[in-house]
Amino acid sequence: MPTASTDPLVAGSPLARGHAMTLAYIALTASSQVFLNHVGGAIPPAVGLFYMALAASLVFNLAERRNAARNHRSLLRHWRSYAALSVAFVLNWLFSYHSVTHAPADFFIAVFFLSSALCSCVAKRRRAKAAVTAAAILAMRQLSGVGFELLATSMLAGVAMYVYYVSSLRFSTDSGLGPVAVVSMRCYALLAGCAGFLAATGTVHELAVAPPVAVDLLILVIANMVLPSFLSQTCLQLVGVTAFTFMNSLIPVLTFGLQSVVADRWQGGMLLAVMIATAALNYDDLLRHLRARARGDAA
Repeated sequence: MPTASTDPLVAGSPLARGHAMTLAYIALTASSQVFLNHVGGAIPPAVGLFYMALAASLVFNLAERRNAARNHRSLLRHWRSYAALSVAFVLNWLFSYHSVTHAPADFFIAVFFLSSALCSCVAKRRRAKAAVTAAAILAMRQLSGVGFELLATSMLAGVAMYVYYVSSLRFSTDSGLGPVAVVSMRCYALLAGCAGFLAATGTVHELAVAPPVAVDLLILVIANMVLPSFLSQTCLQLVGVTAFTFMNSLIPVLTFGLQSVVADRWQGGMLLAVMIATAALNYDDLLRHLRARARGDAA
């Protein structure tokens, strides 16, 4: 007689939706990072970040307009965890934007997401996984020839992203707010910082971008901020920090393929290193899933 499956990834379950949305996030992020690498140099960082933060704040606050008062009361009530996620979010974007516009997209994305996964390994005391991940990051630097400054900023971006994952999940849990409510408020510090920088440096006029740049900027706003913001925050709450950061190690693999097509170069050694790290990070979850499936089929 058939019995209910014990596999938490059965179709329709929150965890299954979380994994499916994480895969969508992976594909979108890999594509948008390659795009940013090729057009981001024409957009001043403060301008790009200002428009991305402004768009995300407007779009998600519009979606949460009926709950705006409740959301902002929660922000004030849980200001410590909100401040932590805001600072981590700003640092992540500062380090990320500099790195991805000065280093190859495949290098940055590999080091960025492997650094986040390394933080999860250290936090969960997964020593073997941490060793493999750290070795892969060092291999990226050796094989790419990228300078230590860009290695450091790429790693710091990943560390800041991990801190954001943890602090935003804590803020969401403490406040009881859903993913859209959280992302509707997370860009305030980034928006204020960019506006302050533009005003202090007398470069506010740079916000008036040329039409061709405006098109690229619009694509970045949608593909690099609005959609990833919703997907990442939702996935984070559905699958958790550790599973999310480990699955995100698939992003560099896809980015390598896209970058090889766009830039007409193939980094076989770097791809091998990141694939080994990805396999090490995810093999036990895959085996657990396959075993649960086998038990369900046998029953």
